[in-house]
Amino acid sequence: MKMKEEYDKMYFEKTAEDVGLILKERRPLWRRWVKIIHKYKEAGKLLDVGCGPGFFLAYAERHYDAHGIDISEYAVREAKQRTQTAKLSVGDVTDFRLQE
Repeated sequence: MKMKEEYDKMYFEKTAEDVGLILKERRPLWRRWVKIIHKYKEAGKLLDVGCGPGFFLAYAERHYDAHGIDISEYAVREAKQRTQTAKLSVGDVTDFRLQE
């Protein structure tokens, strides 16, 4: 099975319960990651490779021009619902083209 096919809707639904249980615990982790990134780059573009359903991007887009890419069409659809300004793409990172 190709990697792209492994990360379909069923993969994310299967792990949704686990994600829901740890979601509150992970929010501080996402804030911490943004704070660490902020030490090195205060503003500008941020790329989340393997963005999944966009949990990190939903927080990062508050501080950066956020971009995300994932091989899962399902994950990118979910990320589009979760984010407001992030620019999202379906594909492999080798296919990524920065959107202006």
